[in-house]
Amino acid sequence: MYSDEKTVGNQVDSRNIKKHLSYIVALTVLLSPTTKISVDKKIATDLKRFIVAVNAIASTSPETLMALSRLNRIYGLS
Repeated sequence: MYSDEKTVGNQVDSRNIKKHLSYIVALTVLLSPTTKISVDKKIATDLKRFIVAVNAIASTSPETLMALSRLNRIYGLS
């Protein structure tokens, strides 16, 4: 994750972060609201960390918040 990479001294390009986030937002729209996906505990933990990190961004758009809510529901994270 972004903060992990920065912590160990790796360069992180915020444009890449924003680009990947926009992909996630766009792709979650394609998922049916009734879809349920089971994932390994490690993946679920990473998804939760990602959602918390994105929620911490002050400029999170309504579309992003809806996508994160959908991810929570689809992956049973909440």
